Amino acid sequence: MAKLTISKMANLYGLSRGALYDKVSKGILTATLNEQGQKVIDMVDMIVLYGEAKTDKAVQIEQQPTVQNSSIQTELDSIELYKKMLEMSENSRLKAEQREDRLFNEISSLREEIKELKLVLGYTPSTHKEKIEQQSTVQNSSIEQQDHTELNSKKDSSNSVKTPNKQSDIHINKIIEEEPEKRGFWSKFFLPNG
Repeated sequence: MAKLTISKMANLYGLSRGALYDKVSKGILTATLNEQGQKVIDMVDMIVLYGEAKTDKAVQIEQQPTVQNSSIQTELDSIELYKKMLEMSENSRLKAEQREDRLFNEISSLREEIKELKLVLGYTPSTHKEKIEQQSTVQNSSIEQQDHTELNSKKDSSNSVKTPNKQSDIHINKIIEEEPEKRGFWSKFFLPNG
């Protein structure tokens, strides 16, 4: 006769697998290994011990609720999984909102501290246009100062003696003479004042 695995035999007779394993361990039933390495029981031994098995229709009727129950269980498991995923995403969202609020509060407090420091230091913010005007006036004044010093140096070089400085002791300044024009070798002999 046919040999079936222990789990199939338990389904066929409406028994638990544990009961059949118990009978095999006590030696009441004999189990052998099939090609896949699973323990199988001969149908003759089961008929001797338990009698005829239930009809195929009864087995199919019993198996259908099991299939339905397993699909329902699968759906319930997936629903639970989705619930857990929703909880995790909600927790992540709440943590992100808390982090955002904390950072916003820190930024606000830093802005307040900057305002207080500006007041203490007497800083008044200027617009971009005012900054450009300040830069141009600084550049213009530096150019004017440079021109003024160049004019003063030219005037001083033309004077033979400078007037003494009020803050310092009397200084005798060197007489600055203009350097004579360079002339060639023959011009010394043929030109006047040579």
